[in-house]
Amino acid sequence: MKKSVCAASFIILCSFFFGCVAPQRQIPLSNDNAKKLSDKTCEITKSLPPNFYAQTTGKAWLPPMIGIAASYSAGSELVAKNNVEDPSIYVAQEISNILKSKFDLKALTQSEILSESSDIDLLCKTYNKNEFLLDVRTLGWSFGTGAGSNPALSAQYVVSFVISLKVIEVKNKEVLSEAVYIYPNVKPGESFKTFSYDELMDNNAAGIKNELRKGSEQAVQFFKEKALNI
Repeated sequence: MKKSVCAASFIILCSFFFGCVAPQRQIPLSNDNAKKLSDKTCEITKSLPPNFYAQTTGKAWLPPMIGIAASYSAGSELVAKNNVEDPSIYVAQEISNILKSKFDLKALTQSEILSESSDIDLLCKTYNKNEFLLDVRTLGWSFGTGAGSNPALSAQYVVSFVISLKVIEVKNKEVLSEAVYIYPNVKPGESFKTFSYDELMDNNAAGIKNELRKGSEQAVQFFKEKALNI
């Protein structure tokens, strides 16, 4: 089912809940920086995603601060109960394979050390045994009533997330490539797919998992073009 939703309104919603859609740098990998990667070693950082935000129609009737807290609590329970995977895990795996095949980057394995933040200096200090880092992390993920609609009256939901990617040179603490992907990725005036609650939650949240995987696959293609310049 399609529902007309203003993309600008959706991005405003992401800004409010995720705090991460302010103007972001986009740095495509230059030819000179791509050459630096050849035959070098790289480590994939490890991070925990933020709490999943699950806003149902019922929670939209609650006072804002109570509704937001209840939505985050419900989201955490949903992810744990249904083993919903952080989309950045799939994206990092696929991007690491691309870096191996296209740029001859070696030893891309995920660290066992959990990063405390995305600060470049701290990342380079935490992961200092390889020459490069691949940092892919989910900045926010959710399902909620479609942006631009009245949340308390809508029974249709949108699955969304925001993922960032950075390729970092450890020695110089330099970001060689960077981009942020927002899913669903629609242009102003376009519409994106919405689902009923049952469509998302039946069979251990299969609908949510399918949307996250669909978005992750799109994120890989986006990062390939915009971040890795392929």
